[in-house]
Parts: sequence; C-alpha cells; structure tokens
Amino acid sequence: MKQVKILNIYFNLGINLVVGVVFTTVVSVKPAVTTTTVSGGENDATQAELKPQKSFAIKSALVEKDTDLESKLHNVAQSTLPPPPTSQDLQIPTQPQPTLPPSQNPQETQEILNQLLEIRKKRFPTPRYQGRKSSPGLTISNPNGFGAEKLTIFLVTDYQRRTRYTKTNDGEMGFGVGLGDARKAVGVELSYTIDSFGSSTIPGTGGFNVKLHRRLANDLAVAVGWNQFARIEDFKGATDYPWNSYYAVATKIFNTKKFIDQPFSRLAVTGGIGGGQFLSESRINDDLRKRKDPTGLNVFGSVTLRAIEPVSIIVEWTGQDFATGLSIAPFKNIPFVITPAIRDISGAGDGRRFILGTGISLQF
Repeated sequence: MKQVKILNIYFNLGINLVVGVVFTTVVSVKPAVTTTTVSGGENDATQAELKPQKSFAIKSALVEKDTDLESKLHNVAQSTLPPPPTSQDLQIPTQPQPTLPPSQNPQETQEILNQLLEIRKKRFPTPRYQGRKSSPGLTISNPNGFGAEKLTIFLVTDYQRRTRYTKTNDGEMGFGVGLGDARKAVGVELSYTIDSFGSSTIPGTGGFNVKLHRRLANDLAVAVGWNQFARIEDFKGATDYPWNSYYAVATKIFNTKKFIDQPFSRLAVTGGIGGGQFLSESRINDDLRKRKDPTGLNVFGSVTLRAIEPVSIIVEWTGQDFATGLSIAPFKNIPFVITPAIRDISGAGDGRRFILGTGISLQF
C-alpha cells in the first residue's frame, strides 16, 4: 500500500510539471508573435524597443511562478510522502525454528520400543478392592500343588473325636518352614509331623516331610513330596499317615465368576498319585501285618468350591475313603484357617469320624 501511494504522488507531480512547462511555452511564444505583427506609425521604433522588453519581463515572471510552483509542489510532496522504508522494514519476518530433541543412541531407542511393546502385551487387571490376606484351604488331608515359600513358617493341628478302631480321641500337629520362590524357580517346604499326643503312641512320635512345588501360573501349581521319609520312634500301628509316603500332585483353580467376593466364584481341582498313605486300607493293613512298608501306587484327588469368599466346601478322595468338610478363614487379615470335616464316609475303618483341623502361617 505504501508503494502505491508513492507512485500516485509522483504521477500527480509529473502531470503538474508537464502542465506547467506547456503553459510556460505557450505564454512565451505569444509576445514573440506580437512583436512581428505590430508595425507602422510614428512610434514604431519605440514600440519595437519596448515590446521585446515587455515580453522578456512577462517571461521572467512566468518562469519565477513556475519555479515557485515546483518548489511548493515539492514541499507538498515531501510533507505528504511517507518516510522511505528502512532495511529493517524490508526484512522478512522469520519464524522460530523448532527445537529438536537430543540425538539418542539407536540401540537405546530400540530397547525402549521393545519395552513398550511388552507392556502392551501384558494385562493388568484392576481389582475392585483390596483382597483378603487369608484364604480358606484347598484340601482336607490331601496335599495340593501349592505350598509355603519365601521364609514362611506354619503350624497345623488336627483333632480326632476318635481314631480308627478305637474309642479314644487324639490329636496330631505339624510345623515347618517354606523356602525359595515357587514363581521364579521352586519352593521348598520342610516340616515335621507329630502323629500323636500320647493316646495312640508315644508322645512326639512322628516323621519328617519334604515338598518341592512350582507355581506355573496364578491358578496352576504342581508339586512332588515325600512324607515321613525319616521317623522318630518307629511305631507300626494304626495311623492315617503311614511312613514313607511319596506323591506327585497338581492343582488348577478355575474362575467361575469374575470377582472373588461373589458367591461360588472359584473351583479348585486337585489330582495326584502316590504311595504309602494314599494306598487302600486293605493294602496298608496287609503290609503292616507283614511288618513291612506299604508299597504300590494309588490315586487321590479333591474338589473345592469357594462358596463365599471366606468359606470353601471340600469333597475329596484320600485313596482310602471319601471325606467332606469346610475350610473357613474367619479373619480377613490373619492367615488362620479352621477345617471341620468328616472322614471314612464310605466305610473305611470302623465308621465315620469327625475331625477338626486348624492352621496358621506367618511370612517374614
């Protein structure tokens, strides 16, 4: 817009100058023509001398007027024209250059991308609330695929209203420690079981047990174990836990409901094979009469339904007979479990027996 205004002003100045020059030329030519056409009379010579002087005076006056006009026009133009653009006005505005991130090691960048891809593959379920620290058990007397680990100590007790083939009540107790990491490598469970408090045998009689377990997933675990592999006071009598009992077992937990606090939300299935205590009653009694260790293999299993969050219903086959009961975790944040049950339902021994087990654990 500034350039267009400047051109218009200069164009007007040019027109005014041209008009002034033309006007000056026309006026200067008229006196010359007059001097050549006027003649005769007494005063011709005088008029001839005076007319050129008059013409020159007129011309000078017009020239002075033109000069004044040009000067005025120049002054007007100077006052109306904008100042000439400076070098700063002619500069093109520049945009700020984007800042580039510092160059990174390509290997480090690729490693970060790989980590992000791994995160996308993982699933992170969000629980509705903080879960319980205490859970009911998975079996009554059978071993299962899970076990103690990470420096966990435990204590279990078992009361029987009467023992097999007697009218005498008695109790048993076991204690031990869990070591290792079943998720990363293997968990190791070491324990000692006291078979009787004195009603059935010498107090303190019992044996050492070992169990190796591996957690393959949150809901799947396997284990191998050896119960009573070494004994104190080698007593050969009627007992639910014969010495030298080895086994292999697996436990799988199925989610029947989305959230664990819903009724009947979990179903656990345990199955295994073993000798010793898992053999049939007749086989055990025959070997005991022969004063030798029971031999052979038999199957055992348990099915556990989590009726409500702190209570599970258990049905199991011990290898000798059926048993059924409940596993109750009465305290939310204390790992204490109570297991009332009935054993020998289908005829093993001399009739059904009521048992009551308890267990508590503490992890350091």
